[in-house]
Amino acid sequence: MQEAPKKLKVMPVISTDMKDLLVPGVMVEVDAATAEYYGAFVETALSEEDAWEANADLINTALFKEYEKKRKEEQDKGGDKNE
Repeated sequence: MQEAPKKLKVMPVISTDMKDLLVPGVMVEVDAATAEYYGAFVETALSEEDAWEANADLINTALFKEYEKKRKEEQDKGGDKNE
């Protein structure tokens, strides 16, 4: 009978030297100011105004789809007065 493979215990390699940043398997620990300097905290969130505008687009699309659905139903019944 074959023996089950042994699991290797891998310990993370953590460095504080920026030279190790490109070394595979090494995590470089930096303070918040250094991380921000290197662009780790780039703000990509929408502004509140942009979020409301996007929401309005969704509402308008939903209302338009509902309008088109009702219009098609009326058209199928022969009750469309716009044609």
